[in-house]
Amino acid sequence: MKKDILFIISTLRCGGAEHALVSLLNVFDYNKYNVDLLVLCEKGMFYKENIPKPVNIVRPDLSEKAILEPSINIMVKCLLTGHWKYIYIHIKRLLKNYFRTSEIKGNFWSNYWKDYQKYIIPLEKKYDVSIGYLEGLSNYYCIDKVYAKRKIGWMHTNYLDSNQNYEMDQIYFNQFDYMVTMSEPATDTLKKAFPELQKRIHTIHNILDEKEVLRLAKEKVEDVEKNKDGITIVSVGNILPAKGYDMAVEVCAKLIENGKNIKWYIVGREDQKDKINVLINKFHVEDSFILLGMKKNPYKYIEMADIYVQCSRFEGFSTTIREAKLLCKPIVATNCQGINDQIINGKNGKLVEGNVDSIYTGILEVINHEELRKSFEKTLKDNVKRSDDTKKELKKLYELIG
Repeated sequence: MKKDILFIISTLRCGGAEHALVSLLNVFDYNKYNVDLLVLCEKGMFYKENIPKPVNIVRPDLSEKAILEPSINIMVKCLLTGHWKYIYIHIKRLLKNYFRTSEIKGNFWSNYWKDYQKYIIPLEKKYDVSIGYLEGLSNYYCIDKVYAKRKIGWMHTNYLDSNQNYEMDQIYFNQFDYMVTMSEPATDTLKKAFPELQKRIHTIHNILDEKEVLRLAKEKVEDVEKNKDGITIVSVGNILPAKGYDMAVEVCAKLIENGKNIKWYIVGREDQKDKINVLINKFHVEDSFILLGMKKNPYKYIEMADIYVQCSRFEGFSTTIREAKLLCKPIVATNCQGINDQIINGKNGKLVEGNVDSIYTGILEVINHEELRKSFEKTLKDNVKRSDDTKKELKKLYELIG
């Protein structure tokens, strides 16, 4: 008899955790499991088309939409259907946020979930296993609003570096049967933060559909051109402070000042595009530092690169580094958790410190020494791992599911 599994994620917008979940669902064993997927906030479901057909998508009900994603349309629907309490709750929350004097701790929902979760109707269906696939809202919902014989929580970031709400998480993490992170360093960090949960914390690396990455990387890039007379740099990741694009803009300016002919393309969701554009204008790199926005296929841009650069301040596990390695690209990346466990400095890439001067010096060295780039490429080609990794990580998850 098949087990009923529920995956919960807050959004399916363009992001590493969202992409990892879709990749996992595309290799899941549907002969053994019935799988439901609940996306709590449906706006901007970038990966919706990539969800495999065997997955049953559970739609949020009105109570969930009114509390978690209270758009004008939803408020009008509440008004027309007599659910006035949700309008009152929304106005109350707006006023509370407007007049807030204390600093917000952790993610948004770690501050509001305890006050507002009581208005959300629990799911009727009962599951064998429920999995909150992302820190914050997904995990809280998994504990409070789902009946399941076994519950698994997931962290896609380095716990101590990512401004989490420890007091809140201590309450919820203790209620999970298992907690999962996507890398050994992230697991070590979580165990350090919650030593009482050491035996329940496990590492399952993000699934990477290598055949699909290699296939998509062969597609032609049509919206921009490779810098044939110079160096093409590519970075993939949403425009957020953690990704260090503010440093990247200044590094780009210093490279141009040094006489380097470069085009640096950024692929990712443009959450803080305006802030980065201010820096682009300030350092006069409008023609060299180019924001491309979200792309369904980021791999063809990585394939186009002469150098792949990641300027992250912190990572849980950098899937984009893993993808760049699979495509055998010379890599320059900051020496932080989630990256430094994938890059051996000087062997398969260049690790630098998380500041402008160090990033600049590292990229400059790789630009100036073609033999170093070729050495990185050769090492990566000699060490490319294949599909056995996927089977191994799936086996870990199936063992936790039971």
